[in-house]
Amino acid sequence: MREIEPEIHDSPKKLPATRYVRTTEHLRGFDEIYQLTSGNKRLELMIAYEADRINAQTHLGTIENKAKKDGSTTSCYLVAKDLMQELASKKGMRVDYLLDTTEPSMITWARTAGLEIFNFYEASYGWSPIKHAIRFVARATINPEQDSKVRVSGNEKG
Repeated sequence: MREIEPEIHDSPKKLPATRYVRTTEHLRGFDEIYQLTSGNKRLELMIAYEADRINAQTHLGTIENKAKKDGSTTSCYLVAKDLMQELASKKGMRVDYLLDTTEPSMITWARTAGLEIFNFYEASYGWSPIKHAIRFVARATINPEQDSKVRVSGNEKG
């Protein structure tokens, strides 16, 4: 497994106060984890490389003792989508993204702002026996762009 020094970056689209850190600590079976923060929200974008695709999942949490900021969730997910797009283009492989949540506010967000960002091709409801709650699962594919510039490493490459 390769080691990556944690790097702090401003968001690719310069979204207000959205930053990310790439790390290899506490990987939980993933190759890379990007930690994005905006306001009181922290989003982990977890990446696993396969031979023919990149698998991505996210986990959103709240940072205690930080002020709530309108649009923080959307800001984090916009940056996550940009990072997935950049990885797809850099590696020349599609990203298969999975959003899986039992949080009612995230289910509502995924069906509105999340749908606009990711254009989910599949979404379904089920039951989570672990959390004893309704579970929402959505999937999206992010394909490589042609002739894109990649900033994942912090340096642009054409």
